[in-house]
Amino acid sequence: MSFCIFPDSDDVRLVGGASHCEGELQVKHLNRWREVYIEDFLLLTAAGVCQRLHCGSAISHERKDRSSHSAVKLDADCLQSSSSLSLCVRDEDFSSDRYYSIICSDSVRLLHGSSQCSGSLEVKMNQSWTLVCAEDFDLKDVEVVCRELGCGDPSLLQGTFYGEGFAPVRQMFQCEGHESALMDCPRSSVIQNNCTSFKAVVLSCLGKPNYLMLLWLVPAVTVIIVAVIVLIVCKRKKSSSNAQGTTRRFEPCNPENVEYNNASMFEDHIYQ
Repeated sequence: MSFCIFPDSDDVRLVGGASHCEGELQVKHLNRWREVYIEDFLLLTAAGVCQRLHCGSAISHERKDRSSHSAVKLDADCLQSSSSLSLCVRDEDFSSDRYYSIICSDSVRLLHGSSQCSGSLEVKMNQSWTLVCAEDFDLKDVEVVCRELGCGDPSLLQGTFYGEGFAPVRQMFQCEGHESALMDCPRSSVIQNNCTSFKAVVLSCLGKPNYLMLLWLVPAVTVIIVAVIVLIVCKRKKSSSNAQGTTRRFEPCNPENVEYNNASMFEDHIYQ
C-alpha cells in the first residue's frame, strides 16, 4: 500500500469557513497570501488541496464570480500532486474575475480508490488519520460515510489486508443510517489496536450526481421522443391514404408539415 506524502500546508489555506477545512482558496507566494486562478478547477484539484491541508475528502468545490483582481495562476495538475506549491505557479500577476471555494471533510476520507467516492476509509482520531478495522463496520456505517462525502448511496463494503505499519484501529461505530456524519454516530469510547481480522475497511459509493450529464441527457431524450412521435404520425397518415385507395404518390413526411391537432387519431394509434 503506497501513500503520497503531501508537503506541509503552510503555503495553502482555506479562509472564511467554519474550520480550516473549508472556505476560499488562497496560497502563499513570496511571503504574501494571494487569491488564485485555476483554469481547470476539478474535484481532483480540490482533493489535492484537502490533502495538503491534512483534511478529509473533498466534499464540494465551486467557482464563483468576482470583480477583476490580481491573482496567482496555478497549474491544476501540479496542485493535485505532491509537488511543492512554488512549482505550480504559472503567472504571478494574473487578472482574474473568479475565486474558488472548497469544502473538505474534517473527519473522514477515502484514499487510493478509483474515484473520489471509493477507497480505503480513514478517520481522524487524536489529530491523526488512521484506517478502520473492517470487523467494526457495517452497511449503515457506510451509508453515513457516503452521505457525509456527498457521494450518494453505498454500493460496496469489503475488507482488505493492510500493509505493515498501517494497522487500523478498532472502534465500534453504531450508526442507524440517518446521521449526517460518521462522528455523529454512537460509538465505543474504547479505541483498540487489535484488529483480529487483519483487514481494513474499503468502501464504494454510487458517486456524486453528474449534473452536466443530466443537462445533456434531457434535451437528447426530448429530441428522440419528438422523432418517434413524428414517425408514428407519418405512418398513420400513410396507412390512411392506402386505406382510401388513393393513387397519388406518397411524399416523405416532413416534420414541419405534420399536423398535431388531431390528438385523438394519434392516441387511438398508440393504444391499439
